[in-house]
Amino acid sequence: MSETNEHEIIEILYTNSRGDMKKRRIHPRRIFFGETNWHPHKQWVLEAFDVDQGSERVFALKDIQAWLPHELQLAPF
Repeated sequence: MSETNEHEIIEILYTNSRGDMKKRRIHPRRIFFGETNWHPHKQWVLEAFDVDQGSERVFALKDIQAWLPHELQLAPF
């Protein structure tokens, strides 16, 4: 994976397949209509790098409960 800039990270509130809701910090890659191993029925999904997990993940758009502002940590002058 190429280096992720802090300003490219967004936060989502996501409900996973077990029904657990959690805030996720992600770097979006693409949105597509399709199916995956975790999402076996065709639907709109978001492919993204999960910053905290350190790996590529696919999120069902229907399971994103909220898009949250990402708090940037600005360096002092």
